Amino acid sequence: MNVLIPIDGSDQALQTIAMAGKFLNRQISLIYLLTVKPPMEAFPWCTLEDVLQTQRDLERAKFRADIAGLKVQNTAHVFFDSPSFAICNYANRIKANLIVIGTHGYQGFAKFLIGSVTRQVLEKSTQPVIMVRNDKSNAVRINNLENASLAL
Repeated sequence: MNVLIPIDGSDQALQTIAMAGKFLNRQISLIYLLTVKPPMEAFPWCTLEDVLQTQRDLERAKFRADIAGLKVQNTAHVFFDSPSFAICNYANRIKANLIVIGTHGYQGFAKFLIGSVTRQVLEKSTQPVIMVRNDKSNAVRINNLENASLAL
């Protein structure tokens, strides 16, 4: 089973990986880690340091997946793209059976100002999406389950 876990370099993303390790079948789950830098962060200057930081973020995420007992099949990063579009496109490309994505849990004006990549992925994805809320609740929401043939 191919599982895509998008990350953004935050501690919340690492918590999402740890949570995924608790409910995914480690024997059959192949994990794909993806990070996306949207145009507003990548422009006007994308430096070598930005690329190196992205690589370090992926290495930290892979290490967290290893600790959780998950087998990482591939890591990838995309620059200059809409995060939600890139996530859904990559999920289709790797034939993902599932997307596990975290949310920061912003509320009110912060949520309005920042927008929600997670919400956009929930709306756009054709794959089942498990959303892990990275706050005190650790709530989990599942979308598109009718499209699933999962063995969690």
